[in-house]
Amino acid sequence: MNKNILFLVLMNITFTLYSQTIDTVCPYRYSNTKGLGLNPEKFIEYNGSMYFIGNYELDDKQYLWKSDGTWGGSFRVKEINPGNPNSRNTSVWDIYLVNNLMYIYDTYEKSLWRSDGTPNGTFTIMKGNRIYKLSELNSKVYFFALNKNDYAEFWQTDGTVNGTQLIKTLASQKKTFGNWPSFTLFKFNNKLLFDGIDDLNGLQLWETDGTDNGTKLLRKLAPASTFAMNISNFIIVNNVLYFGAKDSMENHRLWKSDGTELGTNTFGNNFKNAYNYFIEYKNKLYFNAHDNRFAGDFGQLFVTDGTDTGTHAVVSEVFKLKGTDVSFNPSNFVIMNNELYMTACSEKFGFQIWKTDGTKEGTIRITDHDSMIGRPNTLKVFDNHIVYLAGIYSVYTPLMHYTNGTVGDFHYQEAYDNWKDNAYYDTEFFPFKGALYFNSNCTSLDEYELYQFYFSKPGSISNQLKKNLDVKIFPNPSKSSVNVKSDHLIENLIVLNDLGQEILNIYPNSNETFVEILHNGLYTILTKNGNNISYHRIIIQK
Repeated sequence: MNKNILFLVLMNITFTLYSQTIDTVCPYRYSNTKGLGLNPEKFIEYNGSMYFIGNYELDDKQYLWKSDGTWGGSFRVKEINPGNPNSRNTSVWDIYLVNNLMYIYDTYEKSLWRSDGTPNGTFTIMKGNRIYKLSELNSKVYFFALNKNDYAEFWQTDGTVNGTQLIKTLASQKKTFGNWPSFTLFKFNNKLLFDGIDDLNGLQLWETDGTDNGTKLLRKLAPASTFAMNISNFIIVNNVLYFGAKDSMENHRLWKSDGTELGTNTFGNNFKNAYNYFIEYKNKLYFNAHDNRFAGDFGQLFVTDGTDTGTHAVVSEVFKLKGTDVSFNPSNFVIMNNELYMTACSEKFGFQIWKTDGTKEGTIRITDHDSMIGRPNTLKVFDNHIVYLAGIYSVYTPLMHYTNGTVGDFHYQEAYDNWKDNAYYDTEFFPFKGALYFNSNCTSLDEYELYQFYFSKPGSISNQLKKNLDVKIFPNPSKSSVNVKSDHLIENLIVLNDLGQEILNIYPNSNETFVEILHNGLYTILTKNGNNISYHRIIIQK
């Protein structure tokens, strides 16, 4: 989903003890002539900085960005595929952090890039193939790529051009619309497991040790040669691998494996359709599945220690909700303070936040807000709270809530500044440097921006970097030079290019100064007065 996004920094403000704050300062779309949102997605933290994929104004394409958590400290890492901005084809799709290097994939050029967060350390290592998810094994990075004949190829890289090599072409694993694996590599017992396909066996469980001969079928899970197994949700609990996969009766079964063919088997006859919600809690696996005691498909909370006798329902009930048969149906598992929290349903209150200690008696509902029109979702543990999205009253879009995990404690975060009070349910909550960043709808233009939320500590929290409306920079855009005028003395002025590199540092000691920039691009001008530092984005287009 494409969302226009606002990037924010923490403003100069004093907070009371443990108040909750959502802040917004400088929207990217207001700092450029096209009104283009930054649209950051796929956040990771790497070497003390936040990285994400974001738009770039001059060509409307997506790039790798680096941020220190402030807008003035956020820059595009490198221009990928240089050329005329109007004809440049670039769209970074995802970020993988493997072996202390970032890997990014450009969908237009079908190229794989690696990055250490610096411009010189960001370069392409492979072109011409569609890339699938990466994983590490024995200090090497492995991935699948789709070649021009739609055959899957297995590759290895050490992050260099010469160290990126084809291991094996799986000619039988050709892409079809009805049957295609995800090639999600999962590390287990010094091997990588994945869902692979061939003409003889269909979609089954495969393994690789990183060699040609070692990339092969591990276990045939179902007899039908062309049956789509939908293998998913690998998780390790007590050195045992668990995963879900369909059987020939179209039921999702729960499987366990020790990494060998004979040691890979399904188990548990008192449930079916083990769904997408798996979590380890108290050295056991908790999951959503349908209790065979009930007809139909009704998700319940199950737990297993890997044995038939040790597999049972924790909560299992079917009831009416607005005249429709529903069940407990747990999802969105998170763990906080040694308790398991989830979204689940009850007859009277609909979907709410629940917690459990692993027993039926210890499974308790926390919230009772009006979520009949929007169940709690996107649960994230942050600063001894669970932050989540849920509907409220007549608002059909999800709103931000939080709870400290005790019964009856839940709060709706009131709108702050121009927050429009809604977000998508696929919003990413990303903790970084004591704040929680998330996407939400901002302003009257219905554009999705990035917000910053935090629980303040005693005393005050401040950030000297801000968008100061008392400082005027014009014209913007400009062909080469701009005037900088302020209501206050400009003690120091710094110009940074779009990679965050300093190209000018002067001390005007005046209310007005003149800056000339020779090359096209997006620049940041920082002006300092005492302890206050202001920033502005400008565009040079000759």
